[in-house]
Amino acid sequence: MLLPEHARALRVKESDDLCVIRPWMNEREQRYFVRGVMFVAVDTVPTGTRWGLWAEVDAKVFETYVRNARSPDQAKLPPLPGTLANNILGYPEAVGLPITLQMTSVRGRPAFSFPPSVDHPFAAEVRAGVTTLRLHEWLTNSLGVIGRM
Repeated sequence: MLLPEHARALRVKESDDLCVIRPWMNEREQRYFVRGVMFVAVDTVPTGTRWGLWAEVDAKVFETYVRNARSPDQAKLPPLPGTLANNILGYPEAVGLPITLQMTSVRGRPAFSFPPSVDHPFAAEVRAGVTTLRLHEWLTNSLGVIGRM
């Protein structure tokens, strides 16, 4: 949902890592979002690649995240539930897919992963890893420039 600029200024509180959208009209509750990364293994890239994504979480998860964001022990917390808040270019609808958030470190964004029960082409590729060719396709689709170089 895209908000007009005037509504955005009134309803949205955001940073690079967090977002809260206040209710409007017939909405009843605030919505909470956390930015994270989803690691994907790549066959010829030892460090793999990462997708920067947003998760929508409930108020309790958001409070847990904020309360522990500066804790050096945050990685010891159990995974937190959320849902994917992005669609992924080149894949069927992905908004609302269940994910888990694992807090990592004071300086790092949480690691996102799909539970094994999620049946979606992107989730399958994330779990299995991809080839360098597939990584190139992702970059070509998302940036639109690599194929023209």
